[in-house]
Amino acid sequence: MLQRMVSGFAALALAAGLMLQAPAQAAAPGALGYVDTQKVFQSYKGAQSAQDRFRKEAQDYQEELVDAQRKLEEARKANKSSDEIAKMQKKFEDELKPKKAKVEALDRELSGKIKKQIEAAIAQVAKTRGFATVVDKAAILYGGEDLTGDVLKNLNK
Repeated sequence: MLQRMVSGFAALALAAGLMLQAPAQAAAPGALGYVDTQKVFQSYKGAQSAQDRFRKEAQDYQEELVDAQRKLEEARKANKSSDEIAKMQKKFEDELKPKKAKVEALDRELSGKIKKQIEAAIAQVAKTRGFATVVDKAAILYGGEDLTGDVLKNLNK
């Protein structure tokens, strides 16, 4: 879900870096910028509101799923026939399928939106600060310049 996006975004940044056009006043040649994308995601107000929206939708779906499971269990305890239970199960699955699809679509929509916003902020900060390459903090063993604070300022303004 949205949390998986953070690790996916970090892997993307780690694997390829964020290659950007360097402005005329670039950082020192060979200078490398990095961003703690985990921290950005956790501290970005937009990501937090997206997570809250997703949690609400997912919780509603989860409550309906638990209710359906409870009703099936009650039917089993009441010794309903296997045909009746199978019909009930099919009915619940049919009712819940579009709701599950809606939650999954919302997850994709919000994750994509937040990822684009974070990438745009990183690009803007890198361009302003003169970095041609920005990678995730997890890729840094030594050196580089941390742009995380500037990215968060850009996002949360």
